[in-house]
Amino acid sequence: MSDESLFSAYRRRVAGFSKNARLFTIASTAAAVAGSLYSLLFNLYLLAVGYSTGFLGLLVSLSSVASVVFAVPAGRLATVMGHRRLMLVAAAATAVVMLAQVQWPSPAVLVVGTILAAMENTALSVVGGPFMTENSTSEERAHLFTIQGALGMASGVAGNILGGALPVVIAALTGWRPQDPQALRYAMLGGILVLFVPVLWPLWEISETNNREQETRLYVTPSPAGEDGKKGVGQVIGHALGLVQPVLVFKLALPSLVTSLGAGLIVPFFNVFYQHLGGEPGTIGLIFAAQSVLTAAAYLVAPVLAARWGKVHMVSYVQVASVPFLLAMALATGLWWAAGWGLIRNALMNMANPISSTFSMEILDPQERAAANGVFTIAWSLGWAVASPIAGLLMETVSYRAAYWPAAVLYLAGAAINLWFFGHYDRLHA
Repeated sequence: MSDESLFSAYRRRVAGFSKNARLFTIASTAAAVAGSLYSLLFNLYLLAVGYSTGFLGLLVSLSSVASVVFAVPAGRLATVMGHRRLMLVAAAATAVVMLAQVQWPSPAVLVVGTILAAMENTALSVVGGPFMTENSTSEERAHLFTIQGALGMASGVAGNILGGALPVVIAALTGWRPQDPQALRYAMLGGILVLFVPVLWPLWEISETNNREQETRLYVTPSPAGEDGKKGVGQVIGHALGLVQPVLVFKLALPSLVTSLGAGLIVPFFNVFYQHLGGEPGTIGLIFAAQSVLTAAAYLVAPVLAARWGKVHMVSYVQVASVPFLLAMALATGLWWAAGWGLIRNALMNMANPISSTFSMEILDPQERAAANGVFTIAWSLGWAVASPIAGLLMETVSYRAAYWPAAVLYLAGAAINLWFFGHYDRLHA
């Protein structure tokens, strides 16, 4: 596909997006700016006020456990409250919790705030996929998921640049150093207060009903009776969670669980790793901004690769391709070599996300999408809950690079399981 035809395809799809889809994309883009600013500086802030990497790992683990516990109730809340109301309440509460954690970073506030923030973010993640699916047609859905993800990554550029620059500006005005806790605190407070306005306003304007035709599933399970017809513990649990095809949902969740174990070992601590190699907040912000740019560009190419290889094969192929760059990042001795390999790893690993989400929503019954998203959130959060404290201890007791090797093995295993379970769908629907 030529560059011109690719651009024309996206322009045609964007022109057909519903009002709800457009408003949701604006809100999620603004949220990505705020989130990237916060995630860039928060770990550095906690280290600056005296906390250890082990405590950071504990917070990540608590966040993941809270997500696991709240994932299913979040799906039920989406049904009771409606998507719009739940997203609006969760976004507003997230801003309040962020401000409290920055202003009063005591252990109690950090622990309670981490749990509350995880619950709020879980609600947003559970609702997002079904909301976009219900407010789009099958022809435009892959482009909607991709564009929403690409804008989220691109807005991360602004968040990371802003997050890196604000402490420098504040330090220049006050005489503090950029890595001092005061500079980091005021950078986060100002950024959160300003950025959550364009998050909340579009969510307020969203209509609770959609104007798209209701459809069933694009993909049909070849033998649903054979797959889900047997009464067993898994099916009993699945139906209790509100799932129509519990075995199918659990199969979709397993690759995510394995991959999240690998991600939990390294992703929450990239900023700490770069700081260990000599990076300052401004430099780390530029690195993360460059990651967002490259990943956003990769997102836009993803539908083309999915159309050529099939959605499932595309997801597994690019995840496998990211592993050599992950290992090169671990072996790098200088900041810029590590950052360069990290840019490529991040783009390859994450470009599959919109396509994976699209496939999951299309293969599921519409009645179980929110509940299934809750299960996916449990799987992803459970992996982080287990892996992150291990990573924190590895950094304290072994080295900052020790977690990269098991992470690579887990990434490969997740890609292989995904292809094993679902590769045949690409052949059936080619």
